[in-house]
Amino acid sequence: MANHNSGCVHNRLRWSRAGGGVYESLVCKVDAKLCTLGPTEAGPCAPFFSGRHRAATHKVSIVDFDATRSKTGTALAGRLDELRRGQSADTLEPFAKAYLGMFLEIDEQLEPVERVRLLAAAPIADALLQGFVATLYRPDLPTPAEIGRALRDNQLHAVGYVVLAGIDHYCSGAADDVLALPARTLSSALCLHFANTPNRRDRWAARIISERADIAADAFIELWREMLTESTDYLPGLGYMLTADFAVPVLSRVLPMLLRQWTSCNPAVQRRLLEAALCQLEHEDLLNQARTALASNTDMAVKKRVYWLATAFLLAPEEFAARLADYAGRWREKTLPLLDFTVGVLSGSERPLRLPATALGQLVRIIAPTFRRNEHRNGGLDAASAQVLWLFDLLARDHSQEAIEAVRQLRKARVLRMYSDALDEVERRQRSSTA
Repeated sequence: MANHNSGCVHNRLRWSRAGGGVYESLVCKVDAKLCTLGPTEAGPCAPFFSGRHRAATHKVSIVDFDATRSKTGTALAGRLDELRRGQSADTLEPFAKAYLGMFLEIDEQLEPVERVRLLAAAPIADALLQGFVATLYRPDLPTPAEIGRALRDNQLHAVGYVVLAGIDHYCSGAADDVLALPARTLSSALCLHFANTPNRRDRWAARIISERADIAADAFIELWREMLTESTDYLPGLGYMLTADFAVPVLSRVLPMLLRQWTSCNPAVQRRLLEAALCQLEHEDLLNQARTALASNTDMAVKKRVYWLATAFLLAPEEFAARLADYAGRWREKTLPLLDFTVGVLSGSERPLRLPATALGQLVRIIAPTFRRNEHRNGGLDAASAQVLWLFDLLARDHSQEAIEAVRQLRKARVLRMYSDALDEVERRQRSSTA
């Protein structure tokens, strides 16, 4: 079961040809290269494109499926019991890929079972489908850690597609059935789903994530932790977890590990992780992680340090205000991501933070001087100017004595004279509310 397909996971998948000559015959004899295609917007590796994209980029070979079924029958007729028991992943693999719709020559509009029947006559096709499901109960399915090690080495487990075809066929009647499978199967299948076919969004995977958050969280932690032993900028399934509302219980369990160990992630991912953490983690725990990250990672990229400092400031403004101001200075490369991040967090619809008026005034004092109010030719403000004025508006909505004092302090800053009219408006609104 430890066999892997070699080759770069994110660029190509080289098919295994072990287990008889059937798949090699399908490829070579009819001169049809059955392959996956390159990246799409869904992720760095997409195993299949839509039919429209296929037609636009590849000339599809004409396959004599009658001849293919005949060759399949000749090669596998004496191995029906072996196929039913799911004993040979290499033999099942090409048929599993056909089931999943990964072959250019097979119409993706066909039902999965019918795709298999194109390549094998009824007795063999039935045995193959039974073998897919039988594979789900094998005791030697790769663990999440083993899947992670394979991905780290740019490899995929040969059994992965068989597991995915098997669980899809098993759940073809009702997705709820997936929860009846052994826990080790659910863990393996969930990781293989995102590792081998990151462009698919199967209902059974969502069911595991939403109904068995414990299994899903442990599986992702094990998978990703293994990949993070080396520098990587991609973790399979993370983008999905960050956007699926039902994945919140799982994400809240895996975020501490990611924030602690994924030091090589790019700034955009770091921002998304911290935004999610501010919504989902206990703030004291996150603040401690921020203190540790800022103290231990002295060579952190500018944007990533800005995001960590901003997170710490939002959680403990008295402790981090001076430090944030010193680091940001008057550098737009620092104040721009700081502005974008803090406005996004403070205006978020999901558990928005409320910053004390004094801290909000400090934030305005740090950010605003580096941005003059710029208008487009059509009269609208540019994005940065609009965000700065949103911070002033947020201050104007606070009618407390603390907010009034914060505005007084901003009045004393010479660098904010260009925002005198904005401060006038803030004071007017505060006075009108207290009159």
